[in-house]
Amino acid sequence: MVLKVISRTRYCFVQCLVFSFCITSCFNKTESPQTISIQWKDSLATGFIFSKEWFSDVPVDSLESALSIHVIQQGNQPPVFGDYLLLEEIVVFQPLVPFTRGLLYDIRVRGQSIDSIKIPPSDSRNAPEVLSAFPTQDTVPNNLLKVYLHFSKPMREDAPLRHVVLIHNQMDTLPDVFLDLQPALWNKEGTLLTLWIDPGRVKRDPQPNQNIGPPLQKDEVYTLFIKNDWEARDGSFLKRPFRKEFVVGARDSISPEPDSWTLEKPQAGTRNALKVKFHESQDYVVLKEAVHFRSMNGNISGEITLGGEESMVTFIPLTEWESGDYFLECESRLEDLAGNNLNRLFDRDITLEKFRSEKEHYRIKFSIN
Repeated sequence: MVLKVISRTRYCFVQCLVFSFCITSCFNKTESPQTISIQWKDSLATGFIFSKEWFSDVPVDSLESALSIHVIQQGNQPPVFGDYLLLEEIVVFQPLVPFTRGLLYDIRVRGQSIDSIKIPPSDSRNAPEVLSAFPTQDTVPNNLLKVYLHFSKPMREDAPLRHVVLIHNQMDTLPDVFLDLQPALWNKEGTLLTLWIDPGRVKRDPQPNQNIGPPLQKDEVYTLFIKNDWEARDGSFLKRPFRKEFVVGARDSISPEPDSWTLEKPQAGTRNALKVKFHESQDYVVLKEAVHFRSMNGNISGEITLGGEESMVTFIPLTEWESGDYFLECESRLEDLAGNNLNRLFDRDITLEKFRSEKEHYRIKFSIN
């Protein structure tokens, strides 16, 4: 924890900034000049603000050791870690992680409780939801490699597997299916989580597969269940549990084949969509990033959307198509649901098989008339 003393020059600016996010908490003695407020930013409780009357008998250099904030829960909770800002008329405590909505916090000076503040719970109408789980199709290969969860709001990013359950035949909860990665694989916004199914069990030769077996069995039914105790960054919880049921099909041991893809081409002079059909579902995240459209002069600006259970890309240009030659350019890292990319299989015997190719990109030429 750090004690920061703010100069008078910066005081007015900081004080205005701090109080613009504050609401005053309620006290039994309303006539008391001693107040504690909550600092808010983007719906997050980012600090407590104390009038200096609370600490009139506490030396400045002892403030950090004298003041502590504790969550009121069963058992003796350790103090919340954070920084202290010492201004002319107030003291601000800012936790390293925003306070959790709905929890009650105990304010202690020299170990003695002086007050408590409850962070107001979030409006349930703004609670986060699981918007979708990828792959979206209901039948997946036996060697499915990744699952993506898309949330409507930024979520807390620690220990996501506490909230994820895989159920076999609506009866058995399966342990140790997903890799417990530290840190977990989130996008920068905190709204998309990548869950890797244990590659040591997906691949056929490693010991985990030999000893435990593959996580998914052909022709069996599974349910991905997301518990609603998952907390968003703003302290709210999932509005409802999420479940997705799927059936496991055969193993996929074939790389995507660009020569088999089909294009539905628009006419020149229009902004109609160009559609690329892959005839099998691709990895959701990689598909969004690995497909590009170019003219003879360079990149074409436009909007790419995914469809057909991630088996199709639709591209709409910003300007009208001109007559001429174009290229669909795809990075070799494009992969199917089993992790097979354009150059090599995910599960292969490296002593026997060479890479199919060392290309970085695959190009398909097409013409617009």
